[in-house]
Amino acid sequence: IKNIDRSSPKAAMLDFASNIILVTRLKPEAEFIDIISGIYKKFNQDVNIKHETYKNHKITLIELADEVYISYVKIKDLLVISLTTKGTHLCIDAFSKDKTSLAQDKDFILTMAKLPKSAHLTGYGNLKLFIPNIENILDAVSDSNIPAATRKILSKNFTQFSGLETVGFASLSGNISKTKYILTFDKNNLDARIAKIYSVKPQENKTINFIPKNIIGY
Repeated sequence: IKNIDRSSPKAAMLDFASNIILVTRLKPEAEFIDIISGIYKKFNQDVNIKHETYKNHKITLIELADEVYISYVKIKDLLVISLTTKGTHLCIDAFSKDKTSLAQDKDFILTMAKLPKSAHLTGYGNLKLFIPNIENILDAVSDSNIPAATRKILSKNFTQFSGLETVGFASLSGNISKTKYILTFDKNNLDARIAKIYSVKPQENKTINFIPKNIIGY
C-alpha cells in the first residue's frame, strides 16, 4: 500500500486491488470458468482468456475490461482469485515460503482465534495497514482534476478511524445461518468521537422488543 503504483489512477486502483484476495474450496477451476463465461454470454461478448506460469503454477487470466483481468491459480485444493496477477503472485510467494504468510501474522492469528473454526466462510482485513495510508491511496487513485482540498476532506473522514486495527467475520451454515463479526481496536489511539461508541457498557438489546415475533431476520 505504501508503494502503490502511481503511473495512472487505473494502475493505482489495480495495484490497491491486489491486496484483496478470495480463497475458496467451493468451486473447482472448471466451474469458475463456466460462471464467468455464462455472464459474458448473456451480454453476447466473447471471453478473452490467457495463461501464464509463475513458479511452476499455472495462472489463468480472464479479461473483464480493456487490460483489466481477474486472475486465479489452483494451489493444492485451493482456488486463489485476485483482480491482478500481483495478488496471485503474492499468494504463490507465501505458499513457496518466499514471503510471510497470514498464518504467521500476529494480528491475523489473534483476530481469527476469536472466530469459530467451523465456519464455512471467513474474512479478514488489516485496518492498521489501510487507514494510515488512506491519503496516499486516495492521492494515487484519484483523478488529478479532483481538488486537493476535497482529497484532504476525504482523508480526514477516514483517518478519524485511526485506532481500529483489524476486522474479521465468520459465517456458519445450518438450519439457522449465523454470522459473527469482530473488530479489534486500540482504545488509546481511537478518535475521541469513535471512542465514545466503543466505551459504552454492554447491555440488553431492548430494541428487539419492537420486532414482530414472526420475523426471521432482524
